[in-house]
Amino acid sequence: MGISSIERGTGPGIVENIAMLLESKGNAKAERNLAIKCLSGMFAGLRPKVRTISAATTLTTTDHTILVDSTSSFTITLPSSPEVGQEYLLLFGGSTYNQHTKVLACASPIIHCQLDDIWNAKSLNLTSQGAIFIVYANDVNGDGRWWVTRLA
Repeated sequence: MGISSIERGTGPGIVENIAMLLESKGNAKAERNLAIKCLSGMFAGLRPKVRTISAATTLTTTDHTILVDSTSSFTITLPSSPEVGQEYLLLFGGSTYNQHTKVLACASPIIHCQLDDIWNAKSLNLTSQGAIFIVYANDVNGDGRWWVTRLA
């Protein structure tokens, strides 16, 4: 099987090289919109896109791994219309990080962080170094929620 790619402009002088662009939508149950379904086998060489931020930012649906590189306080906003399964890995660091609070925010009160005993919040203060894993998933009632856990 050969490899092909498309070039797509995303702004003045900016071009993305895309080997495969897939989209699956239309089913009322979001978990049934599968762009790829792998019943067996493995994926090799998976490398999520890494984005570095240092100021107030709204995450996009194509973001995944976010390196938070700043010595100032600011807000990281989650998308207002996420898809079930959307996930983010936020990596924090720096010797002066603890002096500055980053705020994770969303449009409606749907952030859950069990370790911090926070439920149905619109925001969450992130004040320590390490990593935060975030996934948008349904709760037992079928309502979408941002589930947050501290990894380190």
